[in-house]
Amino acid sequence: MDPDVIPLTSADPDFPVFDQIIQAMQDYMKDGYFSYSPSAGLPIFRSAISSWYASEFNTTVNPDHILPVNSAAQALYIVANTILAPGDQVIIPDPVDFLFRRSVQSVGAEVCPLHVSTEDSSYDLLELEQKIGPKTKAIYVCNPNNPLALYQGEMHLNALIKLAQKHDLWLISDEIWLDIHHGSPMKSIGDNIFDNYDKRIIISGLSKNFGLAGLRVGYILTFT
Repeated sequence: MDPDVIPLTSADPDFPVFDQIIQAMQDYMKDGYFSYSPSAGLPIFRSAISSWYASEFNTTVNPDHILPVNSAAQALYIVANTILAPGDQVIIPDPVDFLFRRSVQSVGAEVCPLHVSTEDSSYDLLELEQKIGPKTKAIYVCNPNNPLALYQGEMHLNALIKLAQKHDLWLISDEIWLDIHHGSPMKSIGDNIFDNYDKRIIISGLSKNFGLAGLRVGYILTFT
C-alpha cells in the first residue's frame, strides 16, 4: 500500500509489530510446543496485565480478577452473558462500535442508545439518569470512543462511577484504544483516584496498542 494512503477498512493499526514482540514470538516457537493454556489463562500473562495497568493506568487489579479471552469482541459477549438476562436494559453510547448492540441483544436484553457529545464523547448526565429505570442493569462506555476518537475526562468518569453506585448498576468500559493518544494519557475507570466501586468491568486487549489484531488476544478486568 502507498505510504500516503491511510487504510479505513477496519480498526487495524497502521504500524508494524514491535521488534521485541516478534523476537519473543520466534523464541517461543523454537520449542515447537503449543499446548492448551489453563481455562483461566496463563498466570504469567494475567500478572503481566496487572502490572501493565498498575504502571500505565494507576489501576490496581488482582491477577485473579483478570480473564484472558479470545479478543475484546468476545469479551463483550462474555460480559453480556454473565451480567444480563432477557428483559434487562442496557444504556450504550451513540455512536459506538456495532458489537456493543449485538452482544447485548444476543442475550435478549434491550439496548437503550444515548447520544454522546462530539466534543469529548461524554454523556449528558441528566439525560442519562432520566433513562435509568427498574430494568436498567448496566451503563456501557467506550473510552476512547470508537468511532469518534474522543475520550471522557476524569471528572466525567468520576461522575459516571458515582451515578452507577447510586443506582447499583454495572459500569462496563471498553478501553481497547486507551493506549493510543496524542498528548496527556487518558484515564481508565479503574484508576485508583476513583471510588473503589466493585461493579466496574474493563474490556481491552492487545489488538490496537501492540498491533496484534490477528492474534485475537483480549481480556476482562473485574474488581469484585
